[in-house]
Amino acid sequence: MDVMLVRLNSKIVTGKMEIRIDSPNGKIIGAAYVKATGAWEDWYVSNVVIPPMQEQHDLYFIFANPVANPPTGEASMLNFHWIKFNH
Repeated sequence: MDVMLVRLNSKIVTGKMEIRIDSPNGKIIGAAYVKATGAWEDWYVSNVVIPPMQEQHDLYFIFANPVANPPTGEASMLNFHWIKFNH
């Protein structure tokens, strides 16, 4: 297995970042769960285990929030800073 490190933050809203291959509706190969950090300046790194790939694929990062209109009025779901692949 390979590990993808993702640096994220979200002030209030939680959700999920799906990693899909080959299209926005493609197979999900991993997911990072977005947690609220309480401030836009507070970052964290999430470890996402992904299966090793033998072929080249396009990656799609799909951000989902089950709450369409958060009660806080926050318009932004998250900040996505960087990714790093370790294998």
